[in-house]
Amino acid sequence: MVITSWAFKVILSTHLINRLPQCNLTEESFADEAKSDLDAREPDDRETWKKLCTSFFKGRL
Repeated sequence: MVITSWAFKVILSTHLINRLPQCNLTEESFADEAKSDLDAREPDDRETWKKLCTSFFKGRL
């Protein structure tokens, strides 16, 4: 099974979004909305990914 970089990003994002309510960092309804919006994103939105990853690894997420 080959996973494209876009599919990997979606899997990673979904995992992170699912963890936010579990850690009491956001409400479940917001996480559900974020997951549904994920499908509408462009497959190669590098700047958004850069910001997301930077925020996550610096502990701001």
